[in-house]
Amino acid sequence: MEKNQKAKTRKRKPKSGRPPPPPRTPTASPEQPFIIPKIPEKLMFSEEMVPSTHKHWMDHVHKAKRRQRCWLHCQKKGEKELKRWEEEYGRNLTKRRNDALLHKRRESKFKRREREYQRKLIKHRYDALHALLNKIRETKNIKY
Repeated sequence: MEKNQKAKTRKRKPKSGRPPPPPRTPTASPEQPFIIPKIPEKLMFSEEMVPSTHKHWMDHVHKAKRRQRCWLHCQKKGEKELKRWEEEYGRNLTKRRNDALLHKRRESKFKRREREYQRKLIKHRYDALHALLNKIRETKNIKY
């Protein structure tokens, strides 16, 4: 009889997927303050141990700060690039392609077309400007 009863209780099949959550630690009640567990000296990262929830929150803060730093860095880089472009406006438009070749970055077809289009536009503007200047110099009889 006892043998039969033992056979009836079957083992629960473990759930597939993620492992079960760790057992919860009891939260501190107002009459019993939060007890900080003692940790070996080499594992301590500060004088006093920070509760895990706070540490988790600080991780979020660090991530946010890192993201912000990255964004600011990108922004600064973009501004520098703009400045560089303003200085080289129309003078050396192939530099970007050379940079790309230097860093083994393949420029996309559309970017290349856009760059060539911009170069043609600028060249056209420069030619028009020079033609205008030459006309003015001829009429004013100014030799440069």
